[in-house]
Amino acid sequence: MRKIWMMMAAALMLCGCADERADLGVTRAAILYGEEAGNADFGSVVALVIAGEKDGTKDYHAYCSGVLIAENVVLTAAHCLVDDAGFPFGELYSGNKIAVVADVDAGAPAAERVFEIERYRVNSDYDSLTNMNDIGVVWLRSAVGADVARPLPVLTDFSKVKAIVDQKQDVSFVGFGVDETGAYNKRRVWTGTLDKWCTESWCTADGAKMPYGTVKSSLRDGGPCSGDSGGAVLFMMEGAQYVVGVTSYGDEKCEEFAIATSVVAHQRWLNETLYPKKKDSGCAAMVRGFSGESCDLLAIVLFLLGIFAIRKSTVRR
Repeated sequence: MRKIWMMMAAALMLCGCADERADLGVTRAAILYGEEAGNADFGSVVALVIAGEKDGTKDYHAYCSGVLIAENVVLTAAHCLVDDAGFPFGELYSGNKIAVVADVDAGAPAAERVFEIERYRVNSDYDSLTNMNDIGVVWLRSAVGADVARPLPVLTDFSKVKAIVDQKQDVSFVGFGVDETGAYNKRRVWTGTLDKWCTESWCTADGAKMPYGTVKSSLRDGGPCSGDSGGAVLFMMEGAQYVVGVTSYGDEKCEEFAIATSVVAHQRWLNETLYPKKKDSGCAAMVRGFSGESCDLLAIVLFLLGIFAIRKSTVRR
């Protein structure tokens, strides 16, 4: 999406800053050789758009993607919510020119599928040079109705994410942006697999450098070139789609790999962001799709073990 950002910024006659990532060989393009992702199956994946007017009518241009994880909450990439790569997010946001569209065609959405942004937050540890902790959240001024889109649960089970990677199970990359023909603004989906999950400070896989908490997909016959920036990585389990991550970056030519920020690695941050009064105990995130019963059971077990240890260490003299 970098080229789109630059073109739109220039068209708006706004700041065009140097791209600090140019030397890293990464790009933010879009899903190539995918299929159109309709509202019925992928309506929860939304577009972050620049909103304006052209010839007296509303005009929208998708610059990033996101996924609905609550009725008024969108999960996306942190780099979509900061001034970056010549894209003046702060200025556009202050001018009420950033919105969210929940429609298959972000360029010509139905009025009831356009939502204003109330506020946003990026991970405070996000590093624009290394793409580490590339995750953020957007709150909408009004809830998205069930007739428009339903929120998706996030996958917060480490073992299941590991199985997806180890067994190379199919995942769907969904987002808006430029396709192989040069067209954009349409939601598209590509099916692929994840072949690396970085659980160390830094990892290298097939020439790709990965920060902690990211997953990698090798691109063959198309795929996301940076997943259309903030686009969702989805996994189908027991008849429901789960959010595995949001796409962050890829190789310069969109031919080798795409890297996504995994949700499970950032569940504590997500939990504290969505529920600031409920501190995460560390055992799981209290986000949609997770039951707190396992946390309660673990707490009880630890409590009983603590009492046993105290009694055992107390010797009558």
